[in-house]
Amino acid sequence: MRRAIRKNCRLVVITSHFIQYNAPIFRELAKRPGIDLMVYYISDHGRRLALDKEFGETFKWDTPLDQGYVWKFLPGAEGRSPYQQSIQSNLTLATLPFRRTADVFLFLIDYSSLSAVAFLYSAVVNRIPILYRGDTTLIHERQRLKQLKRLVLGQCFRQNVWGLYVGTLARDYMMDLGVPPGRLVASPHCVDSLFWSAYAGECTSTNNRNKIRAKFGLPIDRPVVLFCGKVIDVKRPLDLARAMCRLASERPVSLLVAGNGNQMDAMKAIVASSPNLVTGFLGFMNQSELPEVYTAADVICLPSQSETWGLVINEAMYFGCVPVVSNHVGCAPDLVEGIGEVYPVGDIDGLVTSIVRVLDNLSERRSRIPARIAQFSVDRAVDGIVEAAMRASGVC
Repeated sequence: MRRAIRKNCRLVVITSHFIQYNAPIFRELAKRPGIDLMVYYISDHGRRLALDKEFGETFKWDTPLDQGYVWKFLPGAEGRSPYQQSIQSNLTLATLPFRRTADVFLFLIDYSSLSAVAFLYSAVVNRIPILYRGDTTLIHERQRLKQLKRLVLGQCFRQNVWGLYVGTLARDYMMDLGVPPGRLVASPHCVDSLFWSAYAGECTSTNNRNKIRAKFGLPIDRPVVLFCGKVIDVKRPLDLARAMCRLASERPVSLLVAGNGNQMDAMKAIVASSPNLVTGFLGFMNQSELPEVYTAADVICLPSQSETWGLVINEAMYFGCVPVVSNHVGCAPDLVEGIGEVYPVGDIDGLVTSIVRVLDNLSERRSRIPARIAQFSVDRAVDGIVEAAMRASGVC
């Protein structure tokens, strides 16, 4: 039940660039009574045509990310990479709390940069609470920086930060940073629930699935395992290629790959050695093209060495894809366990076994997905943000 509101809370969001997963949250926040929302962007990346070096593609997202909420650029944002430092932008960020235009800040950028540290301390000086929503985990934190971050920022997190945790591992990380348990609020990781559920309703009939598989050059009567994302070292796509070659020697199966990156040639070379494995390589697929990709698949696999969450799993589950992920994927304890399979990262035998277990019990596992994915909706994520903003600001 939502709290009775006596006045509006001025919520100011600081974020790096236009991200397809954030826009639905901002749009929903803008609709909530009692919230006056302003979003500041450090870079215009994601809104303009730009090169993504890991994908090896020049693109911009084909769904609108700048509509339905009020936003502004920080100085120097246009044409700037989200990872590029700007003195003007850094100064603006550091002095923003002194303008007294916010009751609460929602901080969605890496807090380890000098400008972010300055911003966090200026918020403490001005007694403006910070909501920190992130998906970093103790598994993925860079150990060389861990002690330094605790030393420099521990006081900020203990005194002034509210932790909006997206999942179990993120909650543990925020507690380790020093956020008190009373200032931890659940705000589950999510994708655009309405967008994906609407597409899933249209696409996932057996007839459509067969048509889409034929379009991608896949047999309609073989189960399909999907890899969707950047085909780069840290995602360990070659583990999946090797696992699928082994699996294809025992049973008919297809591999579908949507994405691009520096491991693509090596991945193709591995699967070419298996005459029994049917493969489809689609290259980079934009947002509007992904519903067909997910519809074609039975299993979505994320074998990553380092993956703080894996929102592609959220998306694919709307289409009935059962997840198989490594134990270094952040969503494993929340989204995957009890439905899909979790195996030790780098363990090819474990990956093969996990895929077999899913395929041998596919229908029953699929039946559990709707109840699980409903817990990771935009509404629930925004409920957590609003609750924390109201409690932190005293506006409730």
